Amino acid sequence: MRLLSVQEALEKAIEGGHIGAIELLAKAADDFGINAAFRNAAAVISADTMRLVLERFQVDEYVLGEILVVAAKNNRSDVVQLLLERCPSMEATGRNRVWGSSRFTNPIQSAVASAMVDAADAGRLDMLKLLAKNSASYAGETLCHAVNNNQWEVQDMLLEIWEKYLREPRMATVITSMLEQAAADGNVQNLKLIFAKCGEVDIGDALETAVENGSVEVISLLVEKSEPSSVVGALIEAATAGKADIVQALLDHSDHQAVEKALRKTISSRNTEISTMLLARCDPSAHQRIFQNAASSGSVGVLQLLLDEMEPLSVHRALTCAAARGHAEVVAKLVEKSESSAIAYALECAVVEGRVSVVKVLRDYCDSATIRNAVTRARVVGYEDVVQLLSSKKTRLE
Repeated sequence: MRLLSVQEALEKAIEGGHIGAIELLAKAADDFGINAAFRNAAAVISADTMRLVLERFQVDEYVLGEILVVAAKNNRSDVVQLLLERCPSMEATGRNRVWGSSRFTNPIQSAVASAMVDAADAGRLDMLKLLAKNSASYAGETLCHAVNNNQWEVQDMLLEIWEKYLREPRMATVITSMLEQAAADGNVQNLKLIFAKCGEVDIGDALETAVENGSVEVISLLVEKSEPSSVVGALIEAATAGKADIVQALLDHSDHQAVEKALRKTISSRNTEISTMLLARCDPSAHQRIFQNAASSGSVGVLQLLLDEMEPLSVHRALTCAAARGHAEVVAKLVEKSESSAIAYALECAVVEGRVSVVKVLRDYCDSATIRNAVTRARVVGYEDVVQLLSSKKTRLE
């Protein structure tokens, strides 16, 4: 029968909790053998044995860290609790380089950080809670890991445990990431918890993300905490995308300037429903400017909404602009409200630009003299299709 080595015998003594044998064998073993024996017995060592070991032996801190990680993986909360309470190195500091940055840590604290991530990944929330209460210095890293892996239960628990650390400047980036992830997933409960625990926070891209995902409830929460510039961006995005319910949720938090910016963007998309919503919130003093923008961009819907309140001069200016840009549909709406002199000038502008579709609309509202002048101008600029179109009208008039 093979005799056990001192190290193997020490392992057996540790596993059995035989303190006397441990003391005797430890005197016969070198430091390497002692550390190896404790490392190999980490999964089965009892809390009572661990307590006595901590009182009587000088075990390497790196080995104690390994014991803690193994005990945490095996859900040995009694051993973990003992190590967290009794290890002197939990109070000491040493310099350790982690993930490319310098932090003040020590082997046991580093082991706690590793054990926390393992517990989060395995869903061992009770163990994570035990570790988290003694490792606030790793709040940012563990929360970040939970965010990146969509571990909502872990985030909720850590927010509760680490509330007093969450308002520190070093946590700002992590909290913003949590908000953005919650917005992307439509997690209203988590958003409320973050706001309740973290106070003033940087929303980051969370509002924009919520607009993209179309979550009105999430947007309603975020918009109250967002900077005005972010609200403007979100309103424009929702308006141009035609998301009426989201636009409605954002309007109550948008000033006149923001609404007008969104309307300018929406005019080009020709979404009358959204434009109507925005127009109702615009300052009336801006209506004339909005009307001209609608004419120049060819937005018939917005133009019709404002046409009845416009003065003749504004209508004529809009007609000229629409004619020159080739917006025949807009011209058809404006020509009914325009005087003959304004129509004649609009026809001339359309002829010079070669806008055949507009010429076709306007020629029916012009007399023979106006048509003759337009034909002459069309020949000068070289638009033969316009010449032919007007000449046929001229012949009918004569």
